[in-house]
Amino acid sequence: MLMFEYSSIVYLRSVYDGQQLFDWSLIKAVFATCPMVWSLFVLNGMSIVWAGWVLHTQIIAVSKGRLRAYQSYRARSWLSKRQRLTNVVHFFLNKSPHMRDEVLNP
Repeated sequence: MLMFEYSSIVYLRSVYDGQQLFDWSLIKAVFATCPMVWSLFVLNGMSIVWAGWVLHTQIIAVSKGRLRAYQSYRARSWLSKRQRLTNVVHFFLNKSPHMRDEVLNP
């Protein structure tokens, strides 16, 4: 995803040399002349934001010791930041959670 974003910026800079890349008149010209590059650039950017959001929610779930079922992660956690970080490290080392949040995992 990031490689496409980079290559499309490089392509647009080579085609529209000497102009400011995010100028409104340039954006309209790019949309008129190469709409496929522009639309894929925007959709790819949205998918990068979505992937970041998914990773964020999964890391929060793992940090609270929840590995098997989805529960709302907005509930207040009784684990400290250090305990949650230890849970994430244990997850990446393929170990069981160090501490479980008793509020979320009775």
